[in-house]
Amino acid sequence: MRSRITFILPLLLLLLAVAAQAQKKEHDVPEELKASVPLLSDFHEVIYPLWHDAWPNKNTGLVKELLPKVEDFTTKLQAVQLPGILRDKKPKWEAGMKELTASTAKLKTAVAENNEKDMLDGVEKLHANYEKLVRVIRPRLKELEAYHVVLYQIYHYYMPEKNTKKLRNAATDLVAAAKTLSAVPTPKKLASKEEAFRAAVKSLEEFTLALQKAAKGKDVAAMERAVEEVHSQYQTVDAMFE
Repeated sequence: MRSRITFILPLLLLLLAVAAQAQKKEHDVPEELKASVPLLSDFHEVIYPLWHDAWPNKNTGLVKELLPKVEDFTTKLQAVQLPGILRDKKPKWEAGMKELTASTAKLKTAVAENNEKDMLDGVEKLHANYEKLVRVIRPRLKELEAYHVVLYQIYHYYMPEKNTKKLRNAATDLVAAAKTLSAVPTPKKLASKEEAFRAAVKSLEEFTLALQKAAKGKDVAAMERAVEEVHSQYQTVDAMFE
């Protein structure tokens, strides 16, 4: 029995250490590289009962009860600064926030007038606009987002700083991410564009390999051109999910 404990205890300690390291690694990811808006996720706790209880059951009392929380979340979301990884989404985020703010205002008016139809229509519109905002920041495809995390650092930091050492290392990581992306089955959403999607992803991998080759050399101008080509092709792939 003692020998069994002697064997199990070190194993347990090892597993705990691995779990702790994995958790640490997760927490060590810079906020700038996290494609999320926690406040928007928290807002779902209010949207859910509005859409799944108040709206189908014509429960206007619940609408009135939750309106202050809707207004509070809307106000706080107006002040949100998107993380760096989502900077390209800023125009769509701002447009979505205008729609969300407008639907919140209309819902408030409907509640003030005690207009049942307008309250229920307002909940429906609020839910639709909330979902639009979620789609703005939600990663299109986890493998594409993993690629983007590496590209973001190259495009916004390493290349502008002409840090060729970091660029060279990151280019290797980008190639690995591109190969992983190339192996992903075509998403159902793009089933009708499968041929175009596969061609776009293949081109992205080829441009990425070209960047890796350029990064191994000493021609900084060639590196800059390669980075721009990769970034442009990434945007082409990402735009297919619109």
